[in-house]
Amino acid sequence: MNLKRRIIPLVSLVVLLPGAGLVVTTAGCAGPGHGAGGVVVDLDDYDYYPGYEVYYSRRHHDYYYQDGHVWVRRPTPPKAFGPGPSVHMDFRDAPEHHHADVVRRYPHNWQPEKRHDDRKDDDDRRRDQH
Repeated sequence: MNLKRRIIPLVSLVVLLPGAGLVVTTAGCAGPGHGAGGVVVDLDDYDYYPGYEVYYSRRHHDYYYQDGHVWVRRPTPPKAFGPGPSVHMDFRDAPEHHHADVVRRYPHNWQPEKRHDDRKDDDDRRRDQH
């Protein structure tokens, strides 16, 4: 009988610990879209258009840009938006947190690097040999 009293509380403790751990990890949320330790769980995925300083969210299918001095998220791009090169961003939070670095890295006149085509070089070498 004494043995049963010792085993039951130990089993209860083992069963409750995982649940208590879950409460602790979810209790550390920093706000909407953030998990334990401030890790973003509502991941976004942006393409940046340097010529317009506009971000496009692939996940939400909307545009993120400055309207005057205010950052806005809208389903349509700004009026002056048109075709142009874009670059995929590797951050997962709001673009406004990274915009100063992004603009330095990708100025208005940024163009993607032309990819080197090894097949073309092989073809040219073959023609030179004949």
